[in-house]
Amino acid sequence: MKRSFLFCMISLFALCLSAAAQTQDELYAQAQTAFEALQAGDVTKLPELEKMLADPRLNTMARTTLENLPDRAGLETLRKGLTAADERCVAGVIASLGSMRDYESVHKITDLASCDCHGDLIRTVALKTLGKFPESDDALAVLRGGLFDENLNIQRAAADGFFTAADEIRANDPKKAAAWFREVREAKIDGPTTRIAAQNEILLTGDAGLFLNLLTSADDADFRSAQIVLAKAAQPEIAAAALKTLETLSPKNQKKTLATLGISGNQALTPVLLGLLENEKIARPAVLEALGNLRDARTLDALIGSLASEDEAVRTAAIDAICKLKPEDAEPKLAALPYSPALVQIVGAMKLAGLAPKLLEWSATDPHALVVYSQIVASTPETIESFVDQMKAKSTLPEFDEALQNLCRRTTDKAATIAFLTRHYGDAPNLAARYIGAVGGKDAAEILGTMALQFAPQIPADATGQETAALVVDEATKALGKWSSADAGTVLGRLAVLLPEGKFRTRALRGYLRIMRQMGMTPLEKLQMLNTALVLTEGRLEERERFGFLVDRFRQEFPEKSLFNGQDLTGWEMIADVFRVEDGAIVGGNFETGVDRNQFLTTKESFGNFYLRLECKIIDGPTNARKDGNAGIQFRSVRVPNNHEMVGYQADMTSDGGYWGHLYDESRRRCMLQTPPEELVKALWKPNDWNRYEILCQGKNIRLFLNGVETVNYTEEDDSIPLAGLIGLQIHAGGPARSYYRNIFISTAETSDSRW
Repeated sequence: MKRSFLFCMISLFALCLSAAAQTQDELYAQAQTAFEALQAGDVTKLPELEKMLADPRLNTMARTTLENLPDRAGLETLRKGLTAADERCVAGVIASLGSMRDYESVHKITDLASCDCHGDLIRTVALKTLGKFPESDDALAVLRGGLFDENLNIQRAAADGFFTAADEIRANDPKKAAAWFREVREAKIDGPTTRIAAQNEILLTGDAGLFLNLLTSADDADFRSAQIVLAKAAQPEIAAAALKTLETLSPKNQKKTLATLGISGNQALTPVLLGLLENEKIARPAVLEALGNLRDARTLDALIGSLASEDEAVRTAAIDAICKLKPEDAEPKLAALPYSPALVQIVGAMKLAGLAPKLLEWSATDPHALVVYSQIVASTPETIESFVDQMKAKSTLPEFDEALQNLCRRTTDKAATIAFLTRHYGDAPNLAARYIGAVGGKDAAEILGTMALQFAPQIPADATGQETAALVVDEATKALGKWSSADAGTVLGRLAVLLPEGKFRTRALRGYLRIMRQMGMTPLEKLQMLNTALVLTEGRLEERERFGFLVDRFRQEFPEKSLFNGQDLTGWEMIADVFRVEDGAIVGGNFETGVDRNQFLTTKESFGNFYLRLECKIIDGPTNARKDGNAGIQFRSVRVPNNHEMVGYQADMTSDGGYWGHLYDESRRRCMLQTPPEELVKALWKPNDWNRYEILCQGKNIRLFLNGVETVNYTEEDDSIPLAGLIGLQIHAGGPARSYYRNIFISTAETSDSRW
């Protein structure tokens, strides 16, 4: 029975909560209806808002509406809200009447503020609001009384009211505003309130004596208040008082005060601050820092003179101060100075390109000047060529190397710079590779990839790493491995497959994996790189760990669909009975007679943008004397009606390896659209064995990959060519031969989120 009673009580409580929530929803709906009616000019809804003013849940919404009605039409209703029973509602109404500057309500607000029969909430809000009525003697009288109330909260609220009143009139009557701030200060309510009052009084009157009381106070809070005043004060007597008192301040406070004077930007202080440079009682670095912040060209001579100081702190402060001046103000005088390490630093920091030739002169003494030169001069192919010619005697210095790489990175014309480097460093290809790597860009990446593959076979088996060939491959793979953009991904993938096993291949692979994780590629592009990476890192646990965590995430977000179940031709269509399934692979053609015409096995589904991967091979029959086995993968293709042929793109493949990795246009333009280098295909193709073909179609761009290496990157220029179609597997007309296809997967995942 007790359990039953408890259950009933809980149920009743839940019902009450539900009813309360429903009632509140109804109130909000009612309020919204009233608001919309009032905004449309229906003042008959004002009584409803009067009721809402008494409801803490709706008070704010009601007040906002009443405050914003045109012609102050809601003012009378707002006044009625002062009689609400809930003190939160009354406090809100007081604030609204203050915002509307309703002087007719001042007498009521003063009553609420001055009578201790009301709670702190109403009294404090009322006192703060009275500051909105600076022309009311009654309001000011109540505020004055509040400053000396026994309740600290009331005192602070009265001070806030005076602050508001003073801010209301300070522009038109600064003397009266200052007097009110003084009243608050002299009331000595508490430290923060007194300091705020003193700050504002000083800013209005320029009272140097009051300012010095704060500046020299042992209280850190007072000193901070003085700094606030010093940063804002327009009166020269305040700054003058601070300067005269500097000697009496602690070194720490000297530095802070000088920093504040500098930040003020008041260049009228320049002569006085310059005079302080000779005052031994004041820290010279702090004066120099202040002068620097003033950014006054008149300080330059004194700053230059300080560069010769034996005190490192003085030299550093002088350098920083000079660097804050306008370059056009500083450059003429700096150009006339003899070499110094400080001058090299200043020229670099200020980027004084007009003094770049000076840096080349100074490099005879200070090689670091070459690096600074490379950072500020306009880098063009002509600049680079001139630099290399002029500094030939210094070409073995590490500073020269760093400077030339900087210039190459900043060049305005990558192609012309690469041409010069290739020509100039023809006898030192390792240096050419280093500096071409610094130039960056897709063309540079391709050149480095070509150089690496060209020189890799020349590295002797017992290479110590010092031979030219090893140095070239080292420079090329080092640069590509640190490439800052995704355009090296294709090249690194090629090197990771074709370079001999060893440190250079490992470096290329790691660079490939790093780029694979970068942004700026579509999911389909990254999916292709991921699948290639899985093959390349087979058995290489350390490299697999660099990206392994991405595999499951990618498989989940961008799944691949299997187009072949490994058992039958479900999902495929053919005209002639020349395709079948054997040992988990689709097989086309035969070893006995061959086929008399091209035949295709096609998907039933059409595809537009996609990433397709599969394994395939083409093998001649034993009796095929012509060795003419030919096949391919059709895509974005259609069948010719009432014909055996297909029309569309084809990734080609032949039994002699000649056409692998080629893009052919079947039965349309009847030509190769793009072909890879013959030596690349020879290096990639596996005769009479399974080869991996990947096809990536995105818009008008088509890319083919053979065993993980890109062989075609083609962009269709003919707008009439369809961007979608069937996928087909071919066996070409000819002698006895078989084409094989297995592990066929496709993904059509697309997203604009580059994080994938």
